[in-house]
Amino acid sequence: MEQVKMLLVCDNNQLKNQLLEELQPVYGQIETITSTELRKEIDRISPQIIIMTDGEKDESTIELIEYTQDEIGDDGYAPIFIYLSYQANFQLLRDLIRLGVHDFFVLPEELTNFLERLEKKVLTVKEQQNSEFQQLPSSQAMKKGKGEIISFYSGKGGVGRTLLSTLFAQTMKLESTASVLFIDLNLQYGGAEKYLGVESARSIADLLPVIDELNENHVHNVVMKETYSKMDLLLSPRDAEIAETITEEHIVRLLRTCRRAYDMVVIDLPINMDPITFSALEESEVIHYVLSLDTPAISNYKQVTNLLKRLQMDTEGRMKVIVNRMDRSSELTTSDVKEFIVDPIVAKFKEDRKGVQPLINKGEPLRKETKEKKIPALSKQVRKYVLTQLK
Repeated sequence: MEQVKMLLVCDNNQLKNQLLEELQPVYGQIETITSTELRKEIDRISPQIIIMTDGEKDESTIELIEYTQDEIGDDGYAPIFIYLSYQANFQLLRDLIRLGVHDFFVLPEELTNFLERLEKKVLTVKEQQNSEFQQLPSSQAMKKGKGEIISFYSGKGGVGRTLLSTLFAQTMKLESTASVLFIDLNLQYGGAEKYLGVESARSIADLLPVIDELNENHVHNVVMKETYSKMDLLLSPRDAEIAETITEEHIVRLLRTCRRAYDMVVIDLPINMDPITFSALEESEVIHYVLSLDTPAISNYKQVTNLLKRLQMDTEGRMKVIVNRMDRSSELTTSDVKEFIVDPIVAKFKEDRKGVQPLINKGEPLRKETKEKKIPALSKQVRKYVLTQLK
């Protein structure tokens, strides 16, 4: 069962720290943002419980809650709102009740009451989760509605990032009931089409004329189907000149629309950290960092994590390392690597040149059916990892 997603919206650092001291030992990692960040981040976080405190401008409270309800209200669920205030503002209380805010507490007098009520709300959400997951077999338990964006990224080329991202997306589609979209954001040169065995005249660039009013229908009109898994594909224009016309604002709008249209959006990202790559990483719920067992790869990983830290991107709980292309000739071992990385290693894939290369040369995908008798060793490894993610 998934952990309950909790969001704390707080502009006061002292209050934020006090609340986190109370909440994190009990509920684990909790997303925290300020009221000014709410509009940008609410769609990505998709919380089940929102704890909101007095903002810098009291008059913006109602507007922010209304915006939040409008933004995520179409996704088939309504988050639980809990409001914390420093004073008993009865007018604000009445307005909040009209909006459907579940509870209102005055701090510090009612802190204990707040913690007790929060515990009950968390139990309610978990019961709902349990009920939903019991309706499907564990290997197919993909909840409809709010989609998840999963990015594959690496600061070093040649580590198998594109191969893994396409294989992961194919496997997810074949092994679950999820609607899956694969997006190739290597805008200048592409590459994913080689591993999927497809060619298409359509690309992300075909959405540019309607980007300001982009909706799910526009996306469905441009995507193509991968022949075997029936996964939707949004391919690269493979044109440097066209790539220059695509901005980070376009990509954010695209990803947020796709999140509403699909259960899962898998993105293959280029190694260069430009505004488009940064925006895609910001929008991602999961970032799979693909790492090979050599010194240059470790060095690049450190550079990437330091850069993201300087850019104030919070990757805690989102960045997960996949060690790829392991073999006896590898310079390092996974034990060596653990000493230098801060993010968890979630999968380790062995090199499989004999199984993979012939299929790539023939332009065939590595997965074709749900119950294939003979698939490459790498496909078996990725399938095993995907099934752990579906539980």
